[in-house]
Amino acid sequence: RMSDILLDVCGLARVRVGSPSGWLADAVEGRLGRFMIADDAGARADIVISGMSNAEESFETLCVLPGPQHRLGCVVGRRGRGVFLLHRERPDVGIFPGAPVEIFYEERPGAWRRIYAMILFALDLALRSKSGLLFHGACLARGDRTALVGGQRASGKTLLALSLLRRGWGYVADDKLLLHGGEAHLFEPEILLRDHHVRKLPWLRDALPPDI
Repeated sequence: RMSDILLDVCGLARVRVGSPSGWLADAVEGRLGRFMIADDAGARADIVISGMSNAEESFETLCVLPGPQHRLGCVVGRRGRGVFLLHRERPDVGIFPGAPVEIFYEERPGAWRRIYAMILFALDLALRSKSGLLFHGACLARGDRTALVGGQRASGKTLLALSLLRRGWGYVADDKLLLHGGEAHLFEPEILLRDHHVRKLPWLRDALPPDI
């Protein structure tokens, strides 16, 4: 097991990942590596992420709710009540709101996507406590004008952002950004292009390297 990983997200939120296994450390570095900093034992984290085996308590499942994609469980422990995604009817990855926000996860590599989703949710909770927001959408700027493009998943946010880029707007964010104090902070530095983007915007093909 590794030592703790500390993330400083745009100076707005600190995340501590406690003694992650190798697979989780690799996943955090691959997805959030730009926020990793040298550990500061005195720093107070806004979000603390720990393996279920490190919990000082057992969680009792109070109720189970069916969801469109995952089964949810309301659990209770020393920290109060939390919400967990279930795996084989057992708490798998979950969150306890508070200060700090705490995330617990079952130590299996297949849990990473759920852990990442919980990290995003926890970041939004931490930012809202500071009058900020984790915004799902694109952001572009030109001069003193800023455009925020919101919408549901697969609603065309990236297509609109690409079209604005072609018209001279500057890139700020494609899918997620942090809003705080009237400013937009970069969260993901790259646009993820998919086949349907190229099909709907044929001019993209000429702008991409020939081997893509």
